[in-house]
Amino acid sequence: MMDAAVTAFKRVKPNVRIDVGYAGSGCLLSQLAFSRRGDLYIPGEEFYLTQAKQRGYLTTSQPVGYFEPVLLVQKSNPKGIKTLADLARPGVKVGLGEPGACAVGVAAEKLLEQAKLTDAVSKNVVYRAGNVPELGNAVKLKSLDVAIVWNVTAAQLTSDCDTVPIERSLYEPSLAPIALLKYTQHQPEAQAFVDFLTGPEGQRIVAASGMTAATK
Repeated sequence: MMDAAVTAFKRVKPNVRIDVGYAGSGCLLSQLAFSRRGDLYIPGEEFYLTQAKQRGYLTTSQPVGYFEPVLLVQKSNPKGIKTLADLARPGVKVGLGEPGACAVGVAAEKLLEQAKLTDAVSKNVVYRAGNVPELGNAVKLKSLDVAIVWNVTAAQLTSDCDTVPIERSLYEPSLAPIALLKYTQHQPEAQAFVDFLTGPEGQRIVAASGMTAATK
């Protein structure tokens, strides 16, 4: 999604250079704590936005869209996984995000707690990833039978994997915000990108990526 947004923004502002660093939300927060540099912070969960606010890293923030968790399974779903409870079945290899490193790990933790499946599923967890693309690749390569990932990640893997929805009563969509950092040395350009991403064209790109747009 971000690559498409940057490409579209460059058509409007061709002289603005944008460098994007990809990592788990927690990893990016750690980088901020160390470097005290950057213009924008786009975490995958409000949990990390709150931490950044509390540490005084931000000036403003706006919603970009909402991530929704789904079950990513191997193509044709050979294990017949239909519900979150199926992750507790014997012999199912499960992958989850590491809560301390990525937002999807926090979401998975909350999901399993809400469904009262934490202990049952933990016995089948064979892989903990630092970011959500690692989970997607592991399912694609058949190292995992199933992983809890974001809807946008699943949308990128439709040719290699299948998606099983999670019952909506078990989760709240996870806010994906964009925040202006107090360390920015390019405030007008950074704000222009915020305005683009939260505006009509940016929101169309967000929706096309598989994420739920902030404005409908």
